[in-house]
Amino acid sequence: TVRDTGTGIPSQHLPYVFDRFYMADDTTTRANEGTGIGLALTKELVHLHHGEINVRSEWGRGTEFSIFLPEGKSHFHDREIVEEPEIEKAVTLDEDIDVKERKVKTADHRDGGSKKTMILVVEDNDDVRLYIRQYLEPAYRVEEAGDGLEGLNAARKLIPDLIISDVMMPNMDGYEFCRVIKNDLTTSHIPLILLTAKASDDHKIEGLETGADDYLVKPFNARELLARVKNLIEQRKHLQQKYRRDYLLKPTPVSVLSMDDTFLRRAWELVEQNMSDPDFNIEQLSDALSMTRSNLYRKIRALTGQTPSQFTRSIRLKRASELLVQKSGTVTEIAYDVGFSSSAYFSRCFREQFGVPPNKYRDNQ
Repeated sequence: TVRDTGTGIPSQHLPYVFDRFYMADDTTTRANEGTGIGLALTKELVHLHHGEINVRSEWGRGTEFSIFLPEGKSHFHDREIVEEPEIEKAVTLDEDIDVKERKVKTADHRDGGSKKTMILVVEDNDDVRLYIRQYLEPAYRVEEAGDGLEGLNAARKLIPDLIISDVMMPNMDGYEFCRVIKNDLTTSHIPLILLTAKASDDHKIEGLETGADDYLVKPFNARELLARVKNLIEQRKHLQQKYRRDYLLKPTPVSVLSMDDTFLRRAWELVEQNMSDPDFNIEQLSDALSMTRSNLYRKIRALTGQTPSQFTRSIRLKRASELLVQKSGTVTEIAYDVGFSSSAYFSRCFREQFGVPPNKYRDNQ
């Protein structure tokens, strides 16, 4: 007999607690989200042992489960009895796995994980977080949060490359968490996968309408989660190329701008307004955009694959290429016009971006 002193289960729900995927508390902000599988699996295991399981519960006072198992083996068929495994071999295998895992963790610790793609897992169930972490590491750097509010603070502080969030969590559910993330300039670019035990189309549509990039139903296959994570990260890389092409090479006006488009356009305009000022720096750019230097770095890096310095320099060099085509001055004059204090440094940077020195670029146009 197993007994708790929790809130109990309302009487109308008791006949269904052993049904697969059934959950008595259907709110999205409940604590300790289950998947509706545990009791169904327990009942099947008890029946396989020719036993029975019963439940009694009183609302406000707790719940009691009783399991009855027949003694001995006479009630089993021969095919239902499995020989015990060799303990020595099992221990050896576990020890081997443990040694390998320690080696992986040690190597990852030495590496520091600073260059790895960072994934934030927002999930109030400790076991599910551990399960996800085990599959994501060591390929990714994994950070964790225990609920939506904690996840929101972590997302704003860390600016991860991708977020995996549960839907049913205390304090702030996954739907609201996703809405805030996607409507915050600092975090709007971050791909987000929602996880939930609710498998209906309506719940899936609700998740996608909040701005989620993908939606996965519990219980999920870890390989499928890894595949979706990889796909979203690859999509982000393709988007970086698009932004570099559309904004750093040939920005064109569009009628409807996303939050990320608006951000990049504003950043472009600020660099344009300070084009001839060689002292215009990242601190000034971040202040003008009302962002911290670190958040600006992560945001621009996530959107373009470039650091803010590279982003700013690319805009200056793009303007320089236009002035060279127009033959608006000597190479040195144009270098100063676009904010370079050294013509030699300007020529080196220009060659890196366009493949030819500025004077040859001008003569070939």
